Amino acid sequence: MLQKQCKSCSTPFNIAPEDERFYKRAQVPPPTHCPACRERRRLAWRNERTLYARKCDRTGEPTISYISPDKPIPVYSLEEWFKDDWDARDFGQEIDWNRPFFEQFRELLERTPHIPLLIGDSENSKYTNFGWCNKNCYMVAAADYNEDSFYSGYLWSSRDCCDCFFADNCELCYECVDCEKCYDANHCQRCKNSNNCWYCEDCIGCNECIACINLRNTRYCILNEQLNKEDYIKRKAEIIANPTTITDQLLKLRQTEPVKATNNSKCEDSVGNNLHNCSRCFQCFDLLESQDCRYVTYGTKSKDCMDLNGAPECELQYECVASPSSYSCRFCTSCWVKSSYLTYSHLCRASQNCFGCISLYRNKHCILNKQYSEEKYKELESRLIAHMQKTGEWGEFFPIETSPFNYEETVAMDYYPQ
Repeated sequence: MLQKQCKSCSTPFNIAPEDERFYKRAQVPPPTHCPACRERRRLAWRNERTLYARKCDRTGEPTISYISPDKPIPVYSLEEWFKDDWDARDFGQEIDWNRPFFEQFRELLERTPHIPLLIGDSENSKYTNFGWCNKNCYMVAAADYNEDSFYSGYLWSSRDCCDCFFADNCELCYECVDCEKCYDANHCQRCKNSNNCWYCEDCIGCNECIACINLRNTRYCILNEQLNKEDYIKRKAEIIANPTTITDQLLKLRQTEPVKATNNSKCEDSVGNNLHNCSRCFQCFDLLESQDCRYVTYGTKSKDCMDLNGAPECELQYECVASPSSYSCRFCTSCWVKSSYLTYSHLCRASQNCFGCISLYRNKHCILNKQYSEEKYKELESRLIAHMQKTGEWGEFFPIETSPFNYEETVAMDYYPQ
């Protein structure tokens, strides 16, 4: 096992044989930063919840954007950005072999139009971000297929939910965390298949329970005590009138109840938390139905990936953030579905074999948004990688200062506050 020292924080970190095999397959050098510093750089490109009022740089009409108006970055409204009457290749530039690549990429970033919010196929949900197929939602982020919900994050296939975080297939829930298939749940955490529960933790298949922990398939319980229906209704009314007492008692109960080491289920040879039906995953979190992943968070049905944040249905990806349903991409941010063989690219959709590109749609063989033939592209790609090796850029993710967001706007601030 190879041990290295992080260039950023000087912390020693290991490169396992599994890591080395992946680097060879992805054709990238071993990292120079520890896993935490690598993630910090990626998350600095993910602004989920800070939104601004600004004007569309194409029409002048008002729009909502996750890029602040003081940034020298053009932003088109959703309607304009999805139109087919403009081509991001028109903003392309030649490679300058006398300058660092990241410097040239930042210039392209400040010239190429950006989408205002990462949303699609949504209705009456303009104040949402990183979302798909939402209806009547407000201030939800990283959320798909929801309806009539607000002030929530990482919400999926839910309706009538408020102030929830990591909730899947829930309805009429308030202030719930890590819950699945719950109805009319309030202030619950790690509950599943439960209805009409308040202040419950790690309860599965429960109904009409209040301030309970670790219960399975029970009904009419308060503080893990079994009651008949009449006594339960009476005590519930008392709790509603004075909820402070029950929360104090819940704190005492929590001290007596065991807590599972991890919230994992149906996993094999995996290390992390909130994993379901995963195999051979290491240091992964909030990952479902995935295999052979390392240092991956927020994803489902991914395979052979490393150092990802936001990785649904990905394969052979390395050092990417918010780039779903893509194959063999390296060092990419917010590149969308059906993309493959992208390197150091941002906001590209359904594109293949591109390097250092921004906002492309269904394009191939482009470098810095400039079109080339397949043969010329391969020649320039090899030459550019050699150039980046000389400048010390090859194998490094985008520097934080290259991001279109202020650090405090991004998810990086949540996990790595400055």
